Amino acid sequence: MKIACAILIIILGVLGFSVLATAAETKATTPDSIPNLTGTWKGTSSGYMVGTGFTEDTMTYTITEQNGQAFIGFKEYFFKGQELGIENFAGIITDEGTIYIVDIPGGQVVGKLIGSDQMNLNSFNDGEETYVFISILKRETH
Repeated sequence: MKIACAILIIILGVLGFSVLATAAETKATTPDSIPNLTGTWKGTSSGYMVGTGFTEDTMTYTITEQNGQAFIGFKEYFFKGQELGIENFAGIITDEGTIYIVDIPGGQVVGKLIGSDQMNLNSFNDGEETYVFISILKRETH
């Protein structure tokens, strides 16, 4: 009986510790914990685009407004000497710093905020305008 009680106490202790550790890892979103992403983010973008091929060039994301975890803005890019491309976007940032963006008129972006002044973004689109790009951007202005 003493052994069964000891085992039960150990099991309850381990379960209790697991619950406390999980609770400590759970992070509530507060206005103070949401990073401010507004500003101009510039860097390089490399990947593949149908009709253009493999390319590496400049990419600029300008986040003009943010309300809580949601934000909007526009991006500008040059690829292989083509004329300037400009697209609007809308996005969100999760509690864990994952970024999701939808380009307007089409395309998706999934990325990660690295510190307060760098983001790594993975852009992709299918169909006639298929592309895949990795962009590493650093904040230039707030």
